[in-house]
Amino acid sequence: MPISINQLINQPIKLEGFNGLKTYPISNTIIDEKGNFSLKYTKSDYGAGYLMSADDKPLFVILSGEEIESLLIR
Repeated sequence: MPISINQLINQPIKLEGFNGLKTYPISNTIIDEKGNFSLKYTKSDYGAGYLMSADDKPLFVILSGEEIESLLIR
């Protein structure tokens, strides 16, 4: 069963990047009471990465200069 955004409110979310087969932390924040969040990264982080929230299931993302923010439909 997928996790509901309501379960992630006020929970941490982090962005991790890859350096070869190893991962490294890029950014983290707390999802606000409306389900909004924004994570920053730099050009040196471009490539593959993933978001990890309280459900401990990675959501893979491509880091190519676009902002990472919640675009959640309720």
